[in-house]
Formats: sequence, structure tokens, C-alpha cells
Amino acid sequence: GYGLSSDARPEYVDAWIQRARSLTYKPKLEGFDQFRLDMKNWWRVVNPEWRDRSSVGFALGRGDGNFSCLYCPGTNGLVSFVKCLQWWWDAFERVDEAEGDRKEWRAAVDDVAWAFEQV
Repeated sequence: GYGLSSDARPEYVDAWIQRARSLTYKPKLEGFDQFRLDMKNWWRVVNPEWRDRSSVGFALGRGDGNFSCLYCPGTNGLVSFVKCLQWWWDAFERVDEAEGDRKEWRAAVDDVAWAFEQV
């Protein structure tokens, strides 16, 4: 089928999809740490199995393997990760976070962007 695997997909993404992917929907992210963990887990699930997952951070290992599993141009595709990154960034206004968390966000943006380029 079309779209990324819904296995391990964060509940916030499900809620956004149920709201017809409203551009104005912003989850409350009451469990901000859990949201980040869920997003990282989902990213690991949808990426090719050959990518190294030994890092504790968001970014996965890079290489020259096949990325066809990420080729999902539809509404349930990679745009869902862009939306998650936006929610994560927006949450910095509402949550007292350390600079290290912004570094994690930047690492996530870099890894998602790199993976997009491979597709």
C-alpha cells in the first residue's frame, strides 16, 4: 500500500491524519519526552534495515543502500515526518528544554533531510 508503516507511528500523527491533516492542528505534547522517543522509534521502523541503529541519538548510520521503503510521496508519506519536526520545534516555545534537545532536533532534521535526498 501507499504510505509509511503505521507500526510505532506516534499517536499525534494518527490524530493529525484523523483531522484531515489540518495545517492548524498542534498536539499538546503533554508527554514531550515520550513524543521525541516515539518519533525516533517510528523513524527507525520505517527506515531500511541496513541503516545502523547503534546510535542512541536520532540519526541513523549512512550508506549507499536502497531507500525504496521511504518512497512514499502521498499524504501518509514523508510529509508526516516534516510535520513531526514542526511540532517538535513548536514545542520549544512551550517546554523548558536544554540546548542539547535543540541539537537533537537539528540532528533529526539533518537525518530526515539526508534520507529524503536518497529517495
